[in-house]
This record gives sequence, C-alpha cells and structure tokens, in this order.
Amino acid sequence: MEDFNDPLSLEELTEKVLELTERVTKLEALLELHEKTFQEIKGELRRLEAKLEARIDRYFWLWVTTLIAAVVLRVFGFL
Repeated sequence: MEDFNDPLSLEELTEKVLELTERVTKLEALLELHEKTFQEIKGELRRLEAKLEARIDRYFWLWVTTLIAAVVLRVFGFL
C-alpha cells in the first residue's frame, strides 16, 4: 500500500503523469472507436427499420389489392 505522506521525487511524479496521460490517451481512442461503432450500428438499424417499413407497406397494399379483387370477384359471381 502506498504511503501518501511520502513525497515523490520530480522524476517519479513526471513518470506517473506520463503513465496517466498515456492511459487517458488510450481510453480516449477506445471511446472514439466505441462511438464510431455505435454510430455504425445506429445507421444499420435505421436502414433495417426503413427496409421493414417498406416491406410492411408493400404487404399492406398487396393485402388491400387482394381484398378488393376478392370483393369484385364475389360481386360478379366468380367466388
């Protein structure tokens, strides 16, 4: 366990500051990578959501068209 009352030399303080700076730099790079990955995932989800909405719209209009065709065929006695 460190003794916080024990003064460190200037070289030791400099070394600790450099180590901490290096760790912060690595953490910032990692955070940037995660943010980029998050943005890519978010973009992919938006693209998939738009694709799903388009598919739902297409099937909805297919269902409406089929229903209208069935009603027309029923009215004219084909069903």
